[in-house]
Amino acid sequence: MPLYLSFQRVNDGVCDYDICCDGSDEWAHVGGLKCEDRCKEIGKQWKKTEEEKEKSYSAALRKRKELAAQASKTENEMQDRILALEKEAQDLEASLADLEAQLETARARNRGKTASGQKQGKAYELAQLAKARTDTLRTVLEEVHLQRDQVVNLLREAEGILSKFKEEYNPNFNDEGVKRAVRSWEDYVARKGEHGSDSFGDDALLDALKHEHDEPFSNPEQWAEEAEPGLVHKLASFLPAGIANAIEDGLASFRSALVSNGLLADSSLDDGSDEPQEVRDAKDKVNGAEVSLNLKKSEIQDLKRDLKEDFGVDSVFRALKGECVSQDSGEYTYELCWMEQTKQKSRKGRADTTMGRFEKISSIVVDEPTPSGQIVQKTKVTLLYTNGQTCWNGPARSTTVILECGENNELTKITEDEKCVYSMFATTPAACESPVAGKDSQENSGKDEL
Repeated sequence: MPLYLSFQRVNDGVCDYDICCDGSDEWAHVGGLKCEDRCKEIGKQWKKTEEEKEKSYSAALRKRKELAAQASKTENEMQDRILALEKEAQDLEASLADLEAQLETARARNRGKTASGQKQGKAYELAQLAKARTDTLRTVLEEVHLQRDQVVNLLREAEGILSKFKEEYNPNFNDEGVKRAVRSWEDYVARKGEHGSDSFGDDALLDALKHEHDEPFSNPEQWAEEAEPGLVHKLASFLPAGIANAIEDGLASFRSALVSNGLLADSSLDDGSDEPQEVRDAKDKVNGAEVSLNLKKSEIQDLKRDLKEDFGVDSVFRALKGECVSQDSGEYTYELCWMEQTKQKSRKGRADTTMGRFEKISSIVVDEPTPSGQIVQKTKVTLLYTNGQTCWNGPARSTTVILECGENNELTKITEDEKCVYSMFATTPAACESPVAGKDSQENSGKDEL
């Protein structure tokens, strides 16, 4: 293989076997130096090295082919999943339409009805208060009635004593005090005769104490259950569904206003609805179907968006997504997670630092020396990771991963090019040029030279 040797290194007293294996660069034998011919030995070693390189490259190409096949399989599975989800979504939409029709039927059948349950509105509270007040008054009235009976008994006993006194006293006994007492008794008897019976309204009093009068307050919860649908609901049952629903919406707003002002029970204090059980069951089925449908549509969108993302030629990098490689450097361990993020992990137990999140696949042109000593430009595949953690008093961290074809996924070097801007050098079979791409590249290069 022809190589270039600088004239300054000719006859300089040094055998440059890395470029001139036969020692002819020192033909003048400066200082008596004689460079022996080592081409056979060096050629043998070079051939061995090239064979190892070729073997490694062939292995890398095989691995790349496997990665491409794996990526293709994954994409086919994703496409199959999309088709299955679209079929399921279509069936769910038809089922949802049926469930919505069933819900409208349930609403029409139960229009104006409400679910049973205790209502803690003002009307209920007033009924409970009235019942409690009635119970208190009854207890007091019973006590008063008992005390009154005791007083009446004492009064009648006193009347008996005075009546007997009047009948038995001696009128000829000249005692003015006794005479005044008899006259007062006679006046009392006369006044009592004018007022009539001394029953004191016992019939009315005993009737008021009966518990039958509490019946309206005994079960206020039953009011809502036994309430007949109002005129508006009766009218709505004969109207088209659209108009009936509009009327019900208006009633719902009016009911909400009454609840806000404390004039009507808040149905949310029960089980969350004042609707009949049939309507609630139908609504739950509709809501469940809608949730399932939305989840499937969301998954379809995510899969389609993922399929549109760039994962390189043959989508080969898709097969590496989520896998990570790392390398220790100083007090840190640097980690590259393919197509996800790069991290700087402290080896002293401090928090991890995100150096960037995957943005896109790109390329970069670098200068590389050839075996002949020439400097040529070479295009390499790169992965850009941006929007990492923000540096103190600096930009958000970012990482450019420069890839080289290799048999294994490895991190080989990490540098900080400027503050919080990093470069990672890595090898991977995914960066090897596929045979088809290599052929196209060679053809394009030939055309460019022409």
